[in-house]
Amino acid sequence: ICEVIIINKPLLCLLGLVAVVGTFTTVMSFEGKREVFSEAGAIQIEDDTKQIVSLPNIASRVVSISSADSELLITLGVSPVGVVNSRELPADVQAKIAQYPNMNSAVSPSIERIIMSDPNLVIGIAMPFQTALRKAFNANHIPSFYHLSSNYDDIMDHIRHVGTMTGHDREAAALVQKYNDILTEIIQRHKDESVPRVLIVFGTPTSYQLASSKTYVGDIFQRLGAKNVADVYLPQDVSENALDGYIPLNLETMAVLDCDKVILINHGSSGEKDIAAFKKAFKTPAWQNVPAVANGNIEVLPGPLFASVPTARMDQVLLYAEKVLYGQSH
Repeated sequence: ICEVIIINKPLLCLLGLVAVVGTFTTVMSFEGKREVFSEAGAIQIEDDTKQIVSLPNIASRVVSISSADSELLITLGVSPVGVVNSRELPADVQAKIAQYPNMNSAVSPSIERIIMSDPNLVIGIAMPFQTALRKAFNANHIPSFYHLSSNYDDIMDHIRHVGTMTGHDREAAALVQKYNDILTEIIQRHKDESVPRVLIVFGTPTSYQLASSKTYVGDIFQRLGAKNVADVYLPQDVSENALDGYIPLNLETMAVLDCDKVILINHGSSGEKDIAAFKKAFKTPAWQNVPAVANGNIEVLPGPLFASVPTARMDQVLLYAEKVLYGQSH
């Protein structure tokens, strides 16, 4: 079976290492990454912009300029002094985030509101529209940590790191353990089944790219046992840069799309229009050569789970992906 997964506006995330330094230290390792916890409480972090972020102690006043991090902070038991929200999140999650001071949107956070909230840590995405704010934060002596996510391990590390920076280590460890247990259970349930062949595609109705197993969503499906047919187009020297895991979709690459199912993502309020536009695009001769498209076998992925990285709902992501691959979930 080959399934095509189409995703609009992917939001990637990738994390740096956390090291807490001081007079006395103890060392712990997670997924091969070294984290050093100090009794003195000082924290140093290298984020995805290759900047060392220094915290004199645990951050007690945190501002999130990423809606996924807003949700994660609340889930871990942190009361942020500033958040951004998103209409692409489930209504109940939006309602929880709305209880905290709003810093405008992730695309255009309010520098004035952030500074007035007097934070001792800002967490954001390593994208230009957010990293450009670092100069203003530095001028006001506000540490800022920027990250991206390209795979499951990075996401788990990010959860741990946020827990470490905010003093909620136990809550973060419990959340990671929950996700790892679910992942293990899914793999065990299907260990004797045939491996599904998938093709993951994201983009607009007129512009597509293939998401290999070197991307966030591709990595999730690969861990559940899927074979990503786009991996044949990865260069041998592909880097760990998340963006390098995406491959242009053209007539040559479409020749391998011998698939049974096409899955679209309903992205935000314009999702239905996106789906209609995709279906119109699928009427082209190139797409009609794909069995799944020719047979009209098209399904929709929920945007709140797959359009971005929902660190506080990764269990739902894993179970939904299992249902897509194997036709069942628990």
